[in-house]
Amino acid sequence: MQTNDAKLLAQELNDQLSDIHRASRGRIYGFGVIPFQNIQFAVEEIERMSRLEGIRGIILGTSGRGKGLDDRELDPIWSALERLGLTSFIHPHYGVGNEHYEGFGHSLFLALGFPFETTVAVSRLILAGTMDRFPNLKLLLAHSGGCLPFLAGRLNSCVEGEPQLAASLKKKPSDYLRMMFYDAVIYQTPAMKLVHELVSEDSMMFGTDHPFFPPSSGEERWPSTDKIHQAIDNLDASLAKKVRFQNARKLLNITE
Repeated sequence: MQTNDAKLLAQELNDQLSDIHRASRGRIYGFGVIPFQNIQFAVEEIERMSRLEGIRGIILGTSGRGKGLDDRELDPIWSALERLGLTSFIHPHYGVGNEHYEGFGHSLFLALGFPFETTVAVSRLILAGTMDRFPNLKLLLAHSGGCLPFLAGRLNSCVEGEPQLAASLKKKPSDYLRMMFYDAVIYQTPAMKLVHELVSEDSMMFGTDHPFFPPSSGEERWPSTDKIHQAIDNLDASLAKKVRFQNARKLLNITE
């Protein structure tokens, strides 16, 4: 796709999201898209979408422009997002380690490949100093941050073993995780509790795995979404309320 075509397509899609918001009478908000092919156009679209009704951020793939989210060429984009207070929803696309997952349908690609992709991308973003350069950047990580909440101590220890790398950062890697936000697509109460212990009660929010794992023929409810609801039900009542809606309202500045 030509760069100018991508710009026009992004504008069209973001305008449609804003139209959906208005048609829903404020019940639906959107994360927009940007024309990644051109940094200047991407920044211009971020500026434009910040003025659109009902847009509260953008969705980004973990590969960025193909060089990862830690690519310094993305700094103007991070700068614009930070300045405008927009949230970036980070979601994987292809998975990593895919050569190991054949023979079990889609199970391992989705259960391991997707969260591993997020884990690698966000770890590199942290170690590259991106969060030091943009400390007020709002990042929302899919699938509860992949493996990051569970490997935070190991990441801290391994970075400490690289003195030059450790000295280049203002904080321990796990401290940067406390600056981020997480969806609840993890399916188990113990895992949700671990995320909250690592970060805070204000950092996790409800999410779904739509359009994956649809209902079986004749069923109406989505079993994957029910699993998330059930896991949240087992949390402390005040925390469950934060996960269900309060944290998202605060992060996305929804006051209606």
